[in-house]
Parts: sequence; structure tokens; C-alpha cells
Amino acid sequence: MFAEPRLVDFEKRIGGAGYEEVAAAGGGIRSSVAGVRRSSRGELSKKVLAALNAMLEQGTSVVEAKSVMG
Repeated sequence: MFAEPRLVDFEKRIGGAGYEEVAAAGGGIRSSVAGVRRSSRGELSKKVLAALNAMLEQGTSVVEAKSVMG
């Protein structure tokens, strides 16, 4: 789950930008991690629940989730 959309990262990557270029523009994994760390558990929980509900409405029956503690 991301705290903020990563659409700009995606657009840059499909446009040919490398990971270093995306990071230099303020995006990338470090930016994503910082956004999650700034968010409260409640905010993240709401986003996860909304995403799971949207998946359920579309017929998704299996979801894989990964987590890194640290």
C-alpha cells in the first residue's frame, strides 16, 4: 500500500527514465517509504480497506500482501 499515488513514477519509467532519474525527480521507493512513514495507521488502514473493497467489487478473490518491518 502506498500513501500517495505513484503514477508519476510509472509514467517516467514507461517513458524510459531509469530508477536514478525517477529518484532525482523526487519519486521512487524512498519517496514511497517516506509517505508511508508520515501516514497514521488509521490513514493507511482506510486506504487498504478501500483498495480491498474495490478489488472485491471487481471480482478479485485472492490478494497477496507483503510487508517489511523495520
